[in-house]
Amino acid sequence: MGGLATYMPVTAATFLIGSLANAGIFFLSGFWSKDQILYSAIATGHTWLWGLGAAGAFCTAFYMFRLFFLTFTGPTRVDPHVARHIHESPRVMAIPLMILAFFAVVAGFFGYSMENSPHYNFLNPVFLAAVERAEHHGPSELLMALVSTIIAVTGILVAYHMYRRNPALPERLATRFAGLYRLVLNKYWVDELYNAIFVAFGKRLCGWLWGFDATVVDGTVNGSGWLTVWLSQLSARFDFRGVDGAVNAIADLIQGGSDAFKRLQTGLIQNYMLAMALGIFVIVSLFFFL
Repeated sequence: MGGLATYMPVTAATFLIGSLANAGIFFLSGFWSKDQILYSAIATGHTWLWGLGAAGAFCTAFYMFRLFFLTFTGPTRVDPHVARHIHESPRVMAIPLMILAFFAVVAGFFGYSMENSPHYNFLNPVFLAAVERAEHHGPSELLMALVSTIIAVTGILVAYHMYRRNPALPERLATRFAGLYRLVLNKYWVDELYNAIFVAFGKRLCGWLWGFDATVVDGTVNGSGWLTVWLSQLSARFDFRGVDGAVNAIADLIQGGSDAFKRLQTGLIQNYMLAMALGIFVIVSLFFFL
């Protein structure tokens, strides 16, 4: 964007105070918190932790003022049609910014000393060892506070030199150190590595599990269902045609036999006499011929 301080002075001023506090400039709230953390590291003998924290403090001061210089100072890079609509933040946003800026200035004085800081009293179990060891190890707190301030000011000056006094320098550095520039620009390819290792692998794993579920699990379940239906149909046929057929056949045989034999029981004596005569005739005929 660039040049927004002309259009948005309140936002620019509060942003500047926030940037100074975040960079760790003396007497602002960010200075006390960062100074106490860095001093605790060096006082307890963890020099390498102090080195990491100092590097982080330098980078914070650098990128905060890179953001401030590119956004609020210098020539505007906003499209002219859009620039006509730029205006200060409304009160509903500007007043909270002023409140935050006020506490960014004064809140640090509540924790200006490690020995009588409400912050340390609240976090006493965490910082007690650091406070006790700080009395016997490392340089003085005043010296380390000066070092912290120098680190923050150096980060601000580097950002000012690169993005205000010599704005062509970043592009030249990016061209000269193209490999390092691409490494940082692509955030060390952490997102790509994460995507390749976790996201893509997770997708492949989920695809394989889905295929296993659709083919093996669902196939087993559907096959079991189909086999159960087929066996039930087979059992039904056997029951209808075998068991029920045998029972019905016996019943039909008995009923048919009873229908046949009941015709012999007519209740007429002449029929019975005729049957006896025919029986005697058959027996005599068999006797003569056999």
